[in-house]
Amino acid sequence: MYFEESLGVETFSASAHPRFTRQAVRAIICQEEHILMVRSERGDYKLPGGGIEGNDSHEQALRREVAEETGFPDCSVGQKIGTITEQYPDAFVPDAYFEMVSHYYLCKLGAASQGPPSPQPTGT
Repeated sequence: MYFEESLGVETFSASAHPRFTRQAVRAIICQEEHILMVRSERGDYKLPGGGIEGNDSHEQALRREVAEETGFPDCSVGQKIGTITEQYPDAFVPDAYFEMVSHYYLCKLGAASQGPPSPQPTGT
């Protein structure tokens, strides 16, 4: 791993303050000197990825999130290069903390993902 960083509140008493944790995965996809990013609803740009659901592995979650967010169905997940943990006071629960642990992976788009997704024919 190349990096492991913590952001936000560095220390808090987990016994005195509940902590709500979410695990997420993020794809770093470089192709022809470009980095694939998606525009969020707030207008900023981020790496594709999202939360891990149920019993999904990191790879399953990342492939699903890349397909959902970019439309590219064929993403191969490579080496994990780092983790960033963010801890902040929870916006919804007083005296609690929210922790987001994001795992970053190098990924590649496969042959099926080299261009924009083809439009699907509609029924008449």
